[in-house]
Amino acid sequence: MTSKKTTKVVVVGGGFGGAKTALELANKPGIEVDLISDNSYFEYHGALYRSAVGHSPMEVVIPLKDIFSKAKNVNIILDKIAFVDAKKHCLASETGNTYMYDKVVFALGNVVNYFGIDGVSEHSQAMNNINATIKLRTKLVELFSQKHSKPVRVAVIGAGASGVELAGELPQFAKFVAKKYRIPAPKLKVVLVDGCDRVLPMLKPAASKKALKRLNKLGVE
Repeated sequence: MTSKKTTKVVVVGGGFGGAKTALELANKPGIEVDLISDNSYFEYHGALYRSAVGHSPMEVVIPLKDIFSKAKNVNIILDKIAFVDAKKHCLASETGNTYMYDKVVFALGNVVNYFGIDGVSEHSQAMNNINATIKLRTKLVELFSQKHSKPVRVAVIGAGASGVELAGELPQFAKFVAKKYRIPAPKLKVVLVDGCDRVLPMLKPAASKKALKRLNKLGVE
């Protein structure tokens, strides 16, 4: 009796796409999965704004080994792929390791799109991963821990879920930092900017209207 060949699936990237793919294949008979990521953890991007305003980064990062602790056929590999040989079904990493595959999935995550606007990358701070978010928090603390004679303006670009959440949290975070450093809270003006004609454009207009009303109540323009 001939045994069935095991299909080797290599998933490159441990974000939403990569983790979801590996979870769908977890414990499936006849399949072995190598999940290759240059991070040992999964980042929950929906909660990044919380780390920007003082909450623990541990709320955002989940070890991949914890996610796949019950997946007997998923191997977590910490590495960075540098070369693909499609003819030989082989991947090579920066460290010289090679990984053979029958099927490969590239789920390499996101990059910030500045839409070709000059100066944006140099004069703004992204919030697309935990390291960038910690940098943002550091800059916000530096800003809010100083005395200001004039109003402080902070622009949040993007009125999706993360932008709205961040904009709404900033006034309270400014007060928290000022209290910690025993200085008067700055007169803060938070401006939420988006190319659409309403906040949270993915929701129904009624929900956008309620969100805008709440933001205005918090002092967000």
